[in-house]
Amino acid sequence: MTSVLVVVAHPDDAEIAMGMRIHWYALNGATVRVHCLTTGTPAPDGTEVRRQECLSAGELLGVDR
Repeated sequence: MTSVLVVVAHPDDAEIAMGMRIHWYALNGATVRVHCLTTGTPAPDGTEVRRQECLSAGELLGVDR
């Protein structure tokens, strides 16, 4: 089984830069995971919103985690 780890600086970078490739790997049986290095927001109050956006986009693309 193929495993793919996508490491990005900010939330939504993975979807913008390689969303179709992520989806292709997931459709073809790979385990795909995305790791964001930052929350993408300087204020602590926006962190959960950005996290939920990432999780929702990942679900649509077939990201495992």
